[in-house]
Amino acid sequence: MQPVTPCSSVGQSGRPPVFVIVLNWNGWRDTVECLESLFRLDYPDYRIVVVNNGSTDGSVEHICAWADGHEQLDLQHVPADLQGHVAPPIPKPIPWVVVQCDSVWQLRDKSSTVGQNEPALTIIQTGANPGYAGGNNVGIRYALAQGAQYTWILNNDTLVDRRALGCLVRRMSLDKTIGLCGCTLLDYQEPHLVQAASGAHYDYRTSRHQSAGRGLHSALQLDIGEVEESLSYVIGASVLASRSWIEDVGLMDERYFLYFEELDWAIRGRRLGYRLGYARDSFVYHKGGVSTGWQGDGRAPTPYAQYFATRSLLAMTARFYRPWLLAIRARVIGTALKRLVTGDRELSRAILLAVFKPGLATDSDRARQQLTGSPVSEPQKRD
Repeated sequence: MQPVTPCSSVGQSGRPPVFVIVLNWNGWRDTVECLESLFRLDYPDYRIVVVNNGSTDGSVEHICAWADGHEQLDLQHVPADLQGHVAPPIPKPIPWVVVQCDSVWQLRDKSSTVGQNEPALTIIQTGANPGYAGGNNVGIRYALAQGAQYTWILNNDTLVDRRALGCLVRRMSLDKTIGLCGCTLLDYQEPHLVQAASGAHYDYRTSRHQSAGRGLHSALQLDIGEVEESLSYVIGASVLASRSWIEDVGLMDERYFLYFEELDWAIRGRRLGYRLGYARDSFVYHKGGVSTGWQGDGRAPTPYAQYFATRSLLAMTARFYRPWLLAIRARVIGTALKRLVTGDRELSRAILLAVFKPGLATDSDRARQQLTGSPVSEPQKRD
């Protein structure tokens, strides 16, 4: 399979220009693997933006070295069934540019470039750790300023099928009321299993999430209309957003930092009359839970993940389902007591801190230190 190089001039192909936004925090190996698959997309008009959320592992240097052809992807940990999405290596060098930020809200001029053409790869240095929503919002602002008609928010722990983006754009172009569109999200280690068909249904009375199609075989053809009707939100590991959605609904709410940003975003958009879409033939392979500390497969979360999940749940409920807040709060406290009884003192403490000290979230480093004893910032991805 021959790789397809992105157009060097956005908006010249007759197709809506798309910016792909990949959030990175100390995860350059995952990011490089993701990029190897992205540069094989068959969509004719796209650019890739890597938002680096204050990494300390030399991520930017490694990513640039990969783009220049000086570092190669290690295929050792890529499942055999997926190696065709990342090998053989795409031709290098890839034109890139680094953009520095004075803050997470205001971008400075481009600082460096490699290559003669308009860069296919832009790396934005936030210089901070503004969380999942904050980092992606930086990329969205940049994309809109560059003329993007769609932005594809994509976790860095993913691989994409070459047709994935084209299928997403096609589904949205068929129904202009669709503002966000998800793919068929498949399990990275077991590629025949569905993690989610676009997104999930959320029951605000019980605070339970049910991913559409979870656990089904990838060969099954789910009914697109039924899936779309069931969706409360599109899972943020892979979500295509239209320019009109972003301009009408606004950016993701950065107060959450981790978890529930997608649901908040979807509720706001649906209240304005937008719909959520499902591109059934768009396939993305997702590792899931690599950095947030919550695999979502029944295993216990880290205290850090538990704190932010609980805090964000209560904040979202207070904003949109206030009559249910006391009931959800009581249920959360009950969960903390059960954790305590079963010996999970750290998780119990994390839940209670989220209930009674939600202000810890204003300083993610301080929150992590109090919850885990580690001074290192937590990365952000969406499961």
